[in-house]
Amino acid sequence: VSRPLDMSDPDNLLSSEPEYSFTIGQSTVICPVFEVCTDHDFGEQMIRKATPDEDGCIYRVCSKCEAEDIIAPILKAGRISLEGTSFDYTGKAIEPKVTVANADEELAADCYTVEYANNVNAGTATATVTLKGDYYEGSKVLEFRIIDPSSPSDQDSASGKSAASAAAASAVKAGGEYSYGGQQYVVTALPAGSAPGEVAFKAAKNAKKVTVPAAVKLADGKTYNVTSVNAKAFKGKKIRTVTIGKNVKKIKKNAFKKSKATKMIVKSKLLKKAAVRGALKGSKIKTIQVKVGKKSLNKKYLKNYKKIFTKKNAGKKATIK
Repeated sequence: VSRPLDMSDPDNLLSSEPEYSFTIGQSTVICPVFEVCTDHDFGEQMIRKATPDEDGCIYRVCSKCEAEDIIAPILKAGRISLEGTSFDYTGKAIEPKVTVANADEELAADCYTVEYANNVNAGTATATVTLKGDYYEGSKVLEFRIIDPSSPSDQDSASGKSAASAAAASAVKAGGEYSYGGQQYVVTALPAGSAPGEVAFKAAKNAKKVTVPAAVKLADGKTYNVTSVNAKAFKGKKIRTVTIGKNVKKIKKNAFKKSKATKMIVKSKLLKKAAVRGALKGSKIKTIQVKVGKKSLNKKYLKNYKKIFTKKNAGKKATIK
């Protein structure tokens, strides 16, 4: 009866070759060699830079077995966008604002450069965003249109509208994510007739004071009311005060999770008990200030909001004033 080699015996396990072979009778068995490193010797910290498409990390490598020890992840800069997709011709260089962010926060301006091309005359222009610094590399090219309404080629002959309106309208879709003022929104309802569209507030800019506006204008030039706030919308490390706009009807569960904000100012009169359930769960909010209008209105809604922003309903106790 042939028995397998004792792989716990270093004499059997280790080999200068990538494979270990032995013969049983007339058969030769080839096995891969594995060596378990029990005493890692990690070198200096190194950085694998993140790109727009891939995460990076800070790591060390064992000099004996080449195993990697991940010290900290570097999130990819996966959210790179322009404030709009089409602009009217002015005869001057057009340079739309660029937002660069990872999943948690907006990147500082010194982490990237923006180079514009073909951005004076009517046609397709580009903004090339190049990541730089110790933690990021790579680039992404964003396109936008410059429209000359006086040009026949830029007119929509069927509707009499400019191609700018047609192109921009097609760019805004239900469920789409768009940037406005350095903050991210998701379209929940498109405009219908004279009624404005609706968006959810998805991600705040990384600033000490953040405002969820009453409404925004997207690339189609139409107004969209901001009616809800998504989970984990305020993760920026600098955020301390958040103002909730007057059209917000719902603050979703965990809206302030991972946020360092300690104060919330409420301008909306539309919030109900079910609409704020779990909104403060996992948050650091200590104070809620009601500022819906005149003093008499503030007093009225202060009474109402004390009933719904309770620990049992909202997920955290806060002083309401």
